[in-house]
Amino acid sequence: MNNSLSLLHKTDLMRYVLLLYIAALAGIGLPAKADPLDDWKKAEAQAEEAWHKLPMSTRNATFISEAPKGYGVYKVRETNVFKPKDQLRIYFEPIGYDWKPLADGLVSMGVNSDFTVRNEKGAIVGHQPDFARPVIQNRHRAREFYIDFTLTISALPVGSYTVTYTMRDIASDKSTSFDLPFEIEN
Repeated sequence: MNNSLSLLHKTDLMRYVLLLYIAALAGIGLPAKADPLDDWKKAEAQAEEAWHKLPMSTRNATFISEAPKGYGVYKVRETNVFKPKDQLRIYFEPIGYDWKPLADGLVSMGVNSDFTVRNEKGAIVGHQPDFARPVIQNRHRAREFYIDFTLTISALPVGSYTVTYTMRDIASDKSTSFDLPFEIEN
């Protein structure tokens, strides 16, 4: 049996026993048996409804020091100062995107992505439209989706810069962008 499912049933059983005990002490009858999975499904539907109202945005946009191991499993880089030989490795979690229905009950989610690098005067020193198109297909309208990418900065001289990452949802007309400032030092 799946450990998480087993734990869920044990937790439900403990809650039910506690409810019986409290009801007996209070001298009241119990309501019809509540199904925790029904409660979870209702909460999930409410979360999805709230998600659709969100503008597209990002959370946890940061430089990371190594490849992420999964959603939310990343090591934040301690500084935004890089050497010319370093690479910018960026992690973020898009939110508010939509899902595109596919055949066989699948949905896809993803973005078309651009990046722009500007120097401290605001001049564009690097730009790549549609440089990445991460897409995931699955049977669930997953809201745990992360993107990471790596940029080579060896052609940039010492100085202060900002990388702007722009993404466009593949399933709606939503889009967003975020900026991460960084420096290159010898």
